[in-house]
Amino acid sequence: MVVTAMLCASAGDPRPFRFGVTFPSPECTTRFTRTRVAGFAPPSGTVAIQGAAVRVYPTGAFVGLVPLREGDNTIEIVAAQGRATQRRLLKVRCVDPITTSPAQPLAIDRVLCEPSMDMILQEGDLVKVRCKGSPGMAASWTLGGAANDLPLGEGEPAAHGTLMGVRGIYRDTYRIRAGDRVKGKRIQFTFRDATGHVVTALSPGRVTLVPGIFLTRGVVGAGGGTLIEEPGGRKVGELPPGTRVNLGGEAGGYWRVLLSRDDRCWLAKESVNVMMGEGGWDPVTAGSPTVTPGRDKSRITLPVSGPVPYRVTYGADGRELQIELFGAAPPKIISGLEANGAVKDVRLDRGPEGCVRLVARLRGDALWGYTCALAGGAIACELNNPPGKSLKRLTVAIDPGHGGRQPGAVSPTGLLEKDVNLAVAQAAAEYLKKKGARVVLTRCGDETVSLAERLGRARAAGADLFVSIHHNSQSEHGDPLASRGGDAFYGIEHSRRLADTMLGSLARSGVRVNGVQREGYAIVLPTEFPAVLVECGYLSHPGDEAELLKKSSAKRVGRAVGRGVEEYVKRCG
Repeated sequence: MVVTAMLCASAGDPRPFRFGVTFPSPECTTRFTRTRVAGFAPPSGTVAIQGAAVRVYPTGAFVGLVPLREGDNTIEIVAAQGRATQRRLLKVRCVDPITTSPAQPLAIDRVLCEPSMDMILQEGDLVKVRCKGSPGMAASWTLGGAANDLPLGEGEPAAHGTLMGVRGIYRDTYRIRAGDRVKGKRIQFTFRDATGHVVTALSPGRVTLVPGIFLTRGVVGAGGGTLIEEPGGRKVGELPPGTRVNLGGEAGGYWRVLLSRDDRCWLAKESVNVMMGEGGWDPVTAGSPTVTPGRDKSRITLPVSGPVPYRVTYGADGRELQIELFGAAPPKIISGLEANGAVKDVRLDRGPEGCVRLVARLRGDALWGYTCALAGGAIACELNNPPGKSLKRLTVAIDPGHGGRQPGAVSPTGLLEKDVNLAVAQAAAEYLKKKGARVVLTRCGDETVSLAERLGRARAAGADLFVSIHHNSQSEHGDPLASRGGDAFYGIEHSRRLADTMLGSLARSGVRVNGVQREGYAIVLPTEFPAVLVECGYLSHPGDEAELLKKSSAKRVGRAVGRGVEEYVKRCG
């Protein structure tokens, strides 16, 4: 959004008054067809955006939501107090927005056509098909030699993001069958309207389908590799250097990785060294597991004859830790093992073809954390025992989000998220220190700290628990009055109870709360200790901002964060 602001002279009473716009910011661009507006004016005055009056809150905050058309837009904001007025003109440029295609003339818009890149796939893989065009049409797709005139389903408009409110997006998914054979063909999309008129278009990417399953050997390079759900999509795992992978297809700059027959993902080509010869890796052999209990940690060791991918998950009730070993054959005799300490027993299960699953049943209600690594011919998983129910044995890492060159969100009256986060974090630290905990702040002032540095500082301090403190905001195109209140996010299952406890503590302190969600944010993905991210309110909502402006707010919310830690330790320590 390219924005310029111009101050027009006051009319009538020449006395100036405090008036400003804090959002949108200057020198940016947008593809959205609306933008939120926020600013401040005298609480006793009036504000109009595009000629329509909006509420001025007791804090002086005002907000609005303005539609945009493609190209240059002018947004007029007029504030008045008594006989004096001030005006801001915002020049907003909307570039290449994605909008609903017209019903007539019948059209297919290739901007969202998928596949967008050339792909080589094989039996069992999924072909995801998408196109955009006139809404409400009979739509189908054809890929010669495999699929002929298969229907496309039109989905409901998205509630947010660049596709918010856009109709006419059609999708289908096709699983490649044995014998499907296609070489370098584009998918043809066909739309038909009620009068029988037909239009067609071709996908940008070409598709090659290989019958059967053909594998190539790969080894993850020195920098490790990140597994993703689909090219450009969600992260689903990490592979350490030297891991052997079976490659069975490609798309653009990615290899298709076959973990097992039914478990497939993608890996950037630059992170894999392709080996000479044909065929996948021979299955490794998994040995019999052992368990070594300890005062602070319990160790599970699973011998394996080679460096293959593995994945750690939780059972449905949270009392089982599972290690899935891909490209492995189970030992000839599978038996369980009784154990002591945090581990009740372990067993090896035969998983899907090419997969062995180690299942460890745990004592107690919750696992505090774990680390897992493949080295020395074995997968070693260390389970961290709960540190006890007293804060006096605990090292707590409190992470004030943003800082320095990363200000975060800004409120209508100009509060910066980085400053509010730090004030709450300092109050939480003060509370926990008085209770006997050792506290480390990932930043103590207005400094720029990367995500890796934040987690690195926590680990270097020997943290037993990690809480990242933030304050939320609506997106640039979101309704500023649609969302308010606190949220808690976790990434690993054993951190969910901490997120629940934290949100409950915030609610008892008077903070409106929404709910607990699982997300793949890097800051909540450590496995060795419980880690959560807490959003303590919406800076973009004038009601939440009014609470944050109170002098007692940071101390009250910080104490609630501290009490949340205390309650969790008493319950799960």
